[in-house]
This record gives sequence, structure tokens and C-alpha cells, in this order.
Amino acid sequence: MRELLFQLVLQLLLLRAASRIVRQPEYSFSRGPLDYRSVLLDAESASLFVGARGRLFRLWAYNVNDTSEKLFTEKLLSVSPSELAECRAAGNSEEECENSVRKMFLRDQRESLMICSSSAHKPEVRIVDVSRLEDKSEPQTIIGLCAPDREMNTTAVLVEYGNPRALTAVYSGIRTGLTGENHLIYRPALVENGREIHPSMRTIYKDDSWLNEPQFVGSFDVGDYVYFFFREVANEASRDMKRIYSRVARICKKDLGGKTVMRQVWTSYVKARLNCSLPGDIPFHFDHIQSVAKAEFEGETMFYAGMSSSATAFVSSAICVFQLRDIDHIFDHGLFADDQAGVGADPNTGHRPGTCVPDSPALDPEALNFVRSHLLMKDPISTRHACGGLAHWRDGSDWRLETIESASVLSTVGGVQGSALLPGEFLYITSRNGVAQFSPGACGQWKACQPCAIDPYCSWNVARAQCHAREKLHHQSPGWVSSWAGRGAPECKTVGRPVLTKVS
Repeated sequence: MRELLFQLVLQLLLLRAASRIVRQPEYSFSRGPLDYRSVLLDAESASLFVGARGRLFRLWAYNVNDTSEKLFTEKLLSVSPSELAECRAAGNSEEECENSVRKMFLRDQRESLMICSSSAHKPEVRIVDVSRLEDKSEPQTIIGLCAPDREMNTTAVLVEYGNPRALTAVYSGIRTGLTGENHLIYRPALVENGREIHPSMRTIYKDDSWLNEPQFVGSFDVGDYVYFFFREVANEASRDMKRIYSRVARICKKDLGGKTVMRQVWTSYVKARLNCSLPGDIPFHFDHIQSVAKAEFEGETMFYAGMSSSATAFVSSAICVFQLRDIDHIFDHGLFADDQAGVGADPNTGHRPGTCVPDSPALDPEALNFVRSHLLMKDPISTRHACGGLAHWRDGSDWRLETIESASVLSTVGGVQGSALLPGEFLYITSRNGVAQFSPGACGQWKACQPCAIDPYCSWNVARAQCHAREKLHHQSPGWVSSWAGRGAPECKTVGRPVLTKVS
């Protein structure tokens, strides 16, 4: 588990932290400056799918530079001359009008790849074979799955189980409209055999109490719900100053909206503030969520969020950990910000907003009116842990956090546009110019037992006094130190314990 946590936090930090150590990639891949923005890893097939401008690639996860026939596939994504001319006539540049991959999803038991791209500034969805990248059906234009503007902060998650009629669906946090003025959490119409079974679902975009200029960073399918993480302008804060808060929102997969009231609108949508702050008389808040990753261990689901302070002269960041059961407890039992009576449910019907029901169109209109005005939870979700570090291990009954390495990849790959991680093996970074493949361990730089042994990828050789890449046999072999907590390792006991900063 220590390795899993290290990997998640490493991925978050490499996307944004400046650093002391310059890391060189082990392998790299490029077909020129094509904006390699989208990246998706299938660990089972050792395939790294990379979407770029006018191209889709399948690379070998163990060496992205290997373009031999069995390990590499390239697919051209073109735009017809008429569509290109129409797009250019609308004032867009040639680069903006090219077919550029925005989102990718594995589906059909990992046998198919679903791609949403911006083609001539229109969203184009296609299903391809994962091996040869050949189209399985004709591409379709489907609004609301990915944004034409590459700079928009959007999110989407493919959900194959738990939807109405067991139909596969994509849930997205997106902006629509000619200028992107409509902010939505959206599910397209559910279709079976070419026939629409259920219409599309969305939030109310004309009411900023639902979403107020949101910047989406992540979405996750967990159980009966889909969770969205974003930052937005906080309506509950002082009107005299624009404040940004981080949020988590939840919707029920089975939600079909109301029959007349809230027709095609989520009846289960609720949201809460994510609170990560330094304690004190005046708490220092990290209110701007930038990225999020999900981890499962010991029966718990945790969300690791990269968060920063407001855009002032002293911008700082932290890794904040939120537990799913804390989020669900607030949504299921907490009070609502607008609930003056403090009952948590419609006083007449007893229906609680955010609840999954088997037939949402059957909900009483009075209950739906209560739902519509009770979206925001009164209490925030508090973080379990927060730090700027990479290591996370158990010391007795407590979890400890410590920085291992702050490494720079920007000087070698340029601006980071995407990332993926093959657990225990490689970190992949995409940029405008290509794909870079890094080993997450840097054992050669450690010259002492403590920093070497605390690194999940390294082991300290006592006889040679050297740090080496960790192997499974090191855990039981004498002469190797493969974990550090000051116990059972005389060679490391003399090293002082790290200073840990507690963040509430």
C-alpha cells in the first residue's frame, strides 16, 4: 500500500511542482509537435494510448520508443475539406480545426476504445479496436462528452454498470454553447440498438446555485453514484469579494429526473465544500483543487487531491486526502446550507435530497421543489491528511507522511499536458512535443540508508553502503534494508526522524 500511495502522490506532484532534481526520460516518443494531450494506460495489455492532433497512437508501455509492428499502431484522424473550410470561416485557426483527441475510455471488457475528439470544432465520438485502432462503427457527433476548446477544464467518466437498463453511459462535467457559457454535469441520452430509451440528463445551467463558473478536475464511478470534483465561485462566501471553493458533488446513476418538475434534471445532485487548511487563529486554506486521484486500500476508498491556495503573491500547495465514507456521511446525514428547520428532508414528503430512489419520475413535485433549493451541504468535507510529500507509511497506529523527492521533468519534456502511471514500473508524461517515459525510482541519488529505504522503489545494501532498485527478495534477504521506520534496521537507527508538519 505504501507504494500505491507514493505513486498517486508522485503523479500529482510531477504535474505541478518545481524541483531540485532534473530527471531524464528512459524512453521517449514523438511524431513532431502535435499536442499529445490525452493519455490512457491499459496495464493488462501493456498498451499506452496517446491522443494527439490528427493522430491516435498505441505505444508499448515498457518502451514507448519501440515502433515495431506488433507493439505499435498509429491511426490518422482527418477532417473533410468542407468541414475544415467551415471551421476556418468561423474564425478558428487551422490547428484548432484539426481532429484532436480530448477523451479516451476503455470499454467492452477492454476490447474497445471510445474516443471523443474535437473535429472541426465539433465533438466526434468513435469506437475503435484496441489492437489495430480500426473503427468498429461510423463516427458520431455527440454533444456534451468533450469540449472543442483544448483549454477548457472538463472531466468525463465511462460508466458501464448501474445505469438505467444496464446501458453504458458517459457522465461529464462540461461546458456547452457557442461560447461555452453553459456549465453542466451531463449524461447523454441512453440509446439501445439505435433507439433512445431515456433522454439526456443535466444540471440546471441558468441557476448558478447548481454550478457557478466551475473548473472540473475529476470524476469517478463508485457504487451507485458518480462523484465530480471541481472548483467554483462560492455563492455562500462574501458577495464583496469573489471566492473560489473546491467541491465534491454526487449524483445517482439511476436518476431519470422528474416527470414534470425537474424533467431531465438531476434529482439526486448534492455538493459540499472540500476543506483542506492549516490550523490557526486564521486558518490558511487550500481552496483551488487542481487534480485528483482515487485509491483503494484496506476496504477504504480515498481521494488524493492536489490543491493550491488562492492566486496571491504567496501561492502554496498541498496533497489533501479525503475519505469516501466521510463524503457519503455528509451527503447522507448532514444538514443543508439552506435548511433553516434543520431536518435534512422535505418536511411533508420525508424525501431527502441526494437519495437514490428506484423511480425518480414518481417523486412528488413538492419533494422535487425542496430538492431544487437544497443542493449545498452546510458542513464541509474535512481532509484526513495533507502534506507536500511523497511517502506515506504506518508507524504504530498512525499514518506518517514525508517528502522523498521533488523532481523536475519540465526541462526535458516541456509543459506537462497529461500523465499516466504503470504501478511499480513507469511514469509517462505527455507534452506538446511528445511522450516521455520515466522510472519513478531514482535510487542512484541516495547516499544514505534513511532516504534510500524510505523510497518504495529502492533498497539499501548494507555491505556496499549503496542504494539499489528494490526487488522482492530484498524483504527477506539479510544485508538489505527495504523499509524504514527506525525498527529492525541498526544501520538506519542513527538517522534522525523526519520533521512532520501536521495539516488539518
